[in-house]
Amino acid sequence: MVLYKELFPEGVDDIHSDEYELKEDLVADIRTMFKSYGYRQVGTPTFEFYDLYSGIDGTIDVTEMFKIIDSDGKILVLRPDATIPVARMAAMNYRHSDGYLKLSYITNIFRHNESERGNRREFTQAGIEYMGSSKTWCDAEVIAIGIKMLLGFGLKDFHIDMGHAGFLGQLLEGSGLDGHKTEMLCKFIEDKNYSELSLYLDRLQIDEKVKNAIIKLPRLYGKPSDVLSRAEDVILNEEMRDSLENLKAVYEVLKAQGMEKYILFDLGFTNQFNYYTGVIYKGYVSNYGRVLLAGGRYDKLMEQFGEGKPACGFGFNVDQLIEAMNIYEINQAYDCHTDFYMVCSDANMVSAQALAESMRRKGMIVEMDIFQNDLQFQIFNAGFRNADHMVEFIGDKITVRRTADKAVKTYKVKNYAKLINEPAEMKKF
Repeated sequence: MVLYKELFPEGVDDIHSDEYELKEDLVADIRTMFKSYGYRQVGTPTFEFYDLYSGIDGTIDVTEMFKIIDSDGKILVLRPDATIPVARMAAMNYRHSDGYLKLSYITNIFRHNESERGNRREFTQAGIEYMGSSKTWCDAEVIAIGIKMLLGFGLKDFHIDMGHAGFLGQLLEGSGLDGHKTEMLCKFIEDKNYSELSLYLDRLQIDEKVKNAIIKLPRLYGKPSDVLSRAEDVILNEEMRDSLENLKAVYEVLKAQGMEKYILFDLGFTNQFNYYTGVIYKGYVSNYGRVLLAGGRYDKLMEQFGEGKPACGFGFNVDQLIEAMNIYEINQAYDCHTDFYMVCSDANMVSAQALAESMRRKGMIVEMDIFQNDLQFQIFNAGFRNADHMVEFIGDKITVRRTADKAVKTYKVKNYAKLINEPAEMKKF
């Protein structure tokens, strides 16, 4: 006999009713927030051509993609990232638009992650993309929405680490290092692995000033004012200074909105996706060891689709947001429930269905079943269905049993029907 668990893929989960309702409510709140800022929701295909990702500079590692072959022999992938297809969609459909675009998405992402590390291979990602503007205000708005979203869901002990892709990029520009060496340096810097970074730098043939600047990068982390003052010792060219001024300008807009207490600067962090060109950021919640929110400015990405538009945005894992909320016990137990569990005889079927439909039109949740002359079973079933009330529609009488305290009240059918216009009163008993 084959056990079910052997047929269940790693890195995916069933979502049961109560969890699903909780997640749907969360997604609805996210959608409402995005919409309140003018971000219009879009959707992209679950399948995309493999070349869409493999041909784009700085995208997700191809080994993390789920690949399939279609009937024409072309390689497809399950959507491993949302920003790139949204950028492709915008470039293809708004090529001649001079205005800015504000787009949002809530979609499932598929990645061949290592499930033993707790990573899911399918998860829900939500995000926004602000396209067509390079204004400092745009970066600040996107980050502010992320902060307000976390606050809106009850999370308070969090911080957004802000950096700038150009700061490190311009430091390494002209160093002569190949892609592998640059990647290793970035890893040691972001991991703040001082010892390995120092040993690795000793083996590289690069300018001593650049070495001295790189070794200081992991420590350029903390309060913005402190980091800005210490960063002066690292700046080696005007491009690095411009990057720092841009980062400071975005921070000043956030500070004017009273959000400075959530911001830290980290000039030594990079991002998984190398298509970022400007301000980059990651959001962390205390006691939760994963990046909860990540994004940045990517002014060159849409050029690869033939339409150069500056853009910025962020994305976050909805499932991880729920995990972080659970740590702080923000999510109260969500129980799917039924307002009225109605049982009737065969003779009352038509009248009972009409009554139930009238109640549903008033926003009540009503289930129906046929009475089988076993009252205890029906009472048990009402409890199993988490029903607030059990309604017996037998003959010309309706008996209502309140689940919470087992109180019972009997009505004539016509009198009970009159209560439908007052749903709150019906639910009280």
